[in-house]
Amino acid sequence: MINDLEIMLNFSVDHKPLLDAAFEWERSVDDFAEGDEDLQNYITGLEKARDESEAEELNTDQLALEFEKFLRQNEGESGTEKN
Repeated sequence: MINDLEIMLNFSVDHKPLLDAAFEWERSVDDFAEGDEDLQNYITGLEKARDESEAEELNTDQLALEFEKFLRQNEGESGTEKN
């Protein structure tokens, strides 16, 4: 997402500090949840929901691309009359 923004704005950002901070935050959450089974289950559920959502989004994007391809392939046929 940041890469897309950089492309749109024609602007580059050093990602390393952000990636390092994200890794440290994730590590602290893992350490905090280590002894709490309920919290671990909750986090696992959130991660599963995120993965399913991303998979659904990808499938939706693929469907849109296939539909656009279909429309392009049939573009010439829509203007002709069939007898």
